[in-house]
Amino acid sequence: MVDTFSIDKKGKNVNYFVEFDRISKVQVGGLSKYYKNGKDYTCVVDNISLNVKRHDMICIIGPSGSGKSTLLKMIAGIIKPSLGTISKDLGLNICRR
Repeated sequence: MVDTFSIDKKGKNVNYFVEFDRISKVQVGGLSKYYKNGKDYTCVVDNISLNVKRHDMICIIGPSGSGKSTLLKMIAGIIKPSLGTISKDLGLNICRR
């Protein structure tokens, strides 16, 4: 997929082309998510670590309420994890034309 954007630099419109390759690697380390429940905290994702390489296919399975969607939303950047790290190598190439 290729997208374009322009930046106005001192009256000059400079076009940049961004080429999105498939995500080549996702690393998750010690990922946890807690929600405050009154005075207590509820843990919905507890210390998850995984490494997904380019072209890997994975399944995340579990019963309802086990944190599957929460995990994916944290990886996507929709919600912030309470603990842990997420590293994404996006295979992003930006060039000026």
